[in-house]
Amino acid sequence: MSMITIKTWLDSGANAHSCFEDEFDIDEAEWNAMTEEERDEYAKEIAWDRMDWGWVVKEQECKN
Repeated sequence: MSMITIKTWLDSGANAHSCFEDEFDIDEAEWNAMTEEERDEYAKEIAWDRMDWGWVVKEQECKN
């Protein structure tokens, strides 16, 4: 089994520190068997899963 490393990034464009980069390994045969659209969706899921985001109702911000 031959593995390849894919680099993902997520950049809001807000400033020089707004880009988050990550890497994941995947079997090369599995990657090559995917369509371009499947690769896009797979990599997007990896990038979004590692993104820090959220929301809160302002009045509840300091409550647990």
